[in-house]
Amino acid sequence: MVSEAASVKRERLISQSVDSALYVSAGDSLLVSLWQTTIGGVTVSVNVRLLLTTGEIVSVNRDVVLSAVATRQDFTFPLYDGWLIQICVLAPLSAIAYGVLFGRVDLLQGSVLVVQRRNLVTAGYISSSRGIVWPGGQMEDSGDPDGDMIITTRANPGAGNQWTNPAAGSDRVQLRGVSALLTTSATVATRQVYFKYSVGGTEIFRSPANGTQLASLARTYVGLWGLSGIAAAGAFIFVALPMIRQPALCVVDSAVDNMQAGDTWTLIQVSEVPLLSSLV
Repeated sequence: MVSEAASVKRERLISQSVDSALYVSAGDSLLVSLWQTTIGGVTVSVNVRLLLTTGEIVSVNRDVVLSAVATRQDFTFPLYDGWLIQICVLAPLSAIAYGVLFGRVDLLQGSVLVVQRRNLVTAGYISSSRGIVWPGGQMEDSGDPDGDMIITTRANPGAGNQWTNPAAGSDRVQLRGVSALLTTSATVATRQVYFKYSVGGTEIFRSPANGTQLASLARTYVGLWGLSGIAAAGAFIFVALPMIRQPALCVVDSAVDNMQAGDTWTLIQVSEVPLLSSLV
């Protein structure tokens, strides 16, 4: 039986949190789902505070380690009869930038032996200095912000072949920049370079370079996100990259009109921002 003092304390605590307290039962649980786009081994701290029906406030604290990249990892926290009054998910021990790690918290109501109702409580990006907090936090969609930029060197394709930036798998990406050197053979021809986008082997878009290249020359092709109105300059020729979030399985590669057997691509670097699909 609950004492009068405990009952008064409970009522006072509830009245102080009336706008945010969420009643939960012993059969309910919190499902914390986490995704990361670029790095593994991140430690995430989850803190859940509950006001029990006895008037006691309890904290459930747990550190979880994420091992997989671009894969959803779920962690379940059992609840008790009472009121859910606070949730905080943070990565204070990891040097992780905003836009790389996304978290979502759902309330699962009902026994695991029956169909559970799933209710979204909060969601957002998590960093070493910024977490997702309920109540009072701002909910975010995983597709909203930019992530960390990754610069990758791609393999040289060999003479007469095109370079390829392979598909990013299940995640979306923004291709922000490309730099690649094309060295042409002595065979006389006017080469026109394109950067093209394909999904499932079907070309969906190509962007032409703003200059052509003749025989026996070395030119660096620079693709930039949203570039326009810049003329070719000296040994540099520019290609505008579309300001889009590439869909899953999108491949970006080069195409060259009048490419000769002795023409070679080298020094290929791509700059990408990995993005998560909409998870909320």
